[in-house]
Amino acid sequence: MENFEFVEKIFSSFGYLGIFFLMALESTATPVASEVVMGLAGFLVAKGIFNFFWASFYGALGSLVGSLFSYLIGLLIYEFLEKFLKDKSFFYKKLQKSKELVRDYGMIGIFVGRFLPGVRHFISFPAGFFKMNLFVFSLATFLGSFIWCSLLVLLAKNLQQFILSF
Repeated sequence: MENFEFVEKIFSSFGYLGIFFLMALESTATPVASEVVMGLAGFLVAKGIFNFFWASFYGALGSLVGSLFSYLIGLLIYEFLEKFLKDKSFFYKKLQKSKELVRDYGMIGIFVGRFLPGVRHFISFPAGFFKMNLFVFSLATFLGSFIWCSLLVLLAKNLQQFILSF
């Protein structure tokens, strides 16, 4: 319960900016779980501290900012990776496969990737590698993240008594 209280203090101190910051971290492949962050936001929605829409919005906005950071890293290191992995066929094939996925599935792949654990943290890198249209990437990321954050907030809000029993 200490972790929940710590995050609740962050949210109480920083409000929606706490959600924004933690979700931005989550989207840069750091060990921050969106389920915990948005679940606790949902708990605070149930307590009347946060508004459902704004909690979801700032969660999605944080996810977008973190994902744009990862996109930029992907954009900057692709040429280095391609040269470095050229002689390592297994990894080079994986790199080429991610290129095909971004090319073939584009916006839909980014959107759906926002709902998949592990994928949502790393999908921004190949989008940057292959210079996916930034507007399309941002739109798919924000929409997918908004739905994901909203679902987590709604679930936690409706399961408040269950969460409190732990």
